[in-house]
Amino acid sequence: MEMIAIDDGSTDKTWPVLQSMVEHLAGLKAVRFSRNFGKEAAICAGLAYSSGQACIVIDSDLQHPPGLIPEMVRLWSEEHWDVVEGIKKTRGTEPVINRIGARFFIGR
Repeated sequence: MEMIAIDDGSTDKTWPVLQSMVEHLAGLKAVRFSRNFGKEAAICAGLAYSSGQACIVIDSDLQHPPGLIPEMVRLWSEEHWDVVEGIKKTRGTEPVINRIGARFFIGR
């Protein structure tokens, strides 16, 4: 297993902390962007930098529950699904315009 953390132009102490963690955690890789390129670019970089047979994409703010990972891995490995994707049940407290955009994006 490997874990790839992308520092997408953070202005805090994220990069030095990641560098320290890479030295102590086997399988952790870190990539630093020169500036904020956005979530999609960070995901693409992580996928390109990975060397495994499968990837799990998860945000650092834990809006995607890590507790679902074992079931997703099971579906991939035992039932041979090519893609396993989670969809939020609720959109939380985000602005109305974001919820409307998300509904159009997922086709609901």
